[in-house]
Amino acid sequence: MISIRAKEIDGVWFGLAYAEERIVATAVSSTKERTLRNLLGSIQSDVEHQIVEEDSEFAEKTISMLKELESGNEENKSFSLSAEYLPEPVS
Repeated sequence: MISIRAKEIDGVWFGLAYAEERIVATAVSSTKERTLRNLLGSIQSDVEHQIVEEDSEFAEKTISMLKELESGNEENKSFSLSAEYLPEPVS
């Protein structure tokens, strides 16, 4: 199950799609709707997912990291990607 979270920080919407404690997709936009649409477009339609309104500890930490990256702070960032939800390569 993929959880999808969008959160506004300082007038910018940061989005995260995640499974357990691995990142499936991220998005940054000026509106919540656009952020969610971008995240939903990044996951396969047949994968079970839910939009969550509350931060898990992982989501809170990761969205804060996305905010720092957007602000130019790229030092000491570490995260895990979830490869299992990536589409098969097209040959």
